[in-house]
Amino acid sequence: MNCGKAYLIGLMLADGGIYSYRDKNYPKTYHRQVDFVADKSLDFVSIISKLVKQEFNISTKIKKHSSANCYYVSNYEKNIFFKFARFGIPKGEKTHKITFPFYFKGLSLELKLAMIKGIFDGEATIIMRKENHKLKGKIKSYQYPIIELKMSSPKIIEQIAETLKEIGISFNKYFYFNKKRFEIHIRDRFSLENFKQKIGFLHPIKKEKLEVYCYK
Repeated sequence: MNCGKAYLIGLMLADGGIYSYRDKNYPKTYHRQVDFVADKSLDFVSIISKLVKQEFNISTKIKKHSSANCYYVSNYEKNIFFKFARFGIPKGEKTHKITFPFYFKGLSLELKLAMIKGIFDGEATIIMRKENHKLKGKIKSYQYPIIELKMSSPKIIEQIAETLKEIGISFNKYFYFNKKRFEIHIRDRFSLENFKQKIGFLHPIKKEKLEVYCYK
């Protein structure tokens, strides 16, 4: 295992997956599909396609989804499907059951952070929050950047939270009952800078946003 492979596994846990489905015309025949990522940025999926080739020496196809406004990086070989099943990628729908693979605890901190980087590239957003506060009878506007990670699995949120604490990143953790969703928000300047230095983004749009927002 190296950082490139760990990153791809994290990305697949967040925004990819492995799927097995029957052929409509031949019910005894199964098709296998490995999606490494689905994203609106063609630049990002092109980066991921090259990284898959570099790390696993396998070819991928980039396809635009017929209805959603995003691109997929995929492979359809049976042996590749089973390879990633052995890596601990859950088969099929994984939204609520997603967790890091069984070997996550035994990884070095460097590899854990690479896997978490994949999660953030796949699921996190960066926003500039604006708030108004009344001060001495006047309304003053404030704005500050936030990295938001939203996921439906409590277990993986806890695993990520433990590792963020280990490297000194402060965050707020929320649970939205009506949406059945857990969130991690990173917002103070020190933690944002710490995140940028120790984890960061490979995604070009998110990387640029972090650079711009953190220095406003």
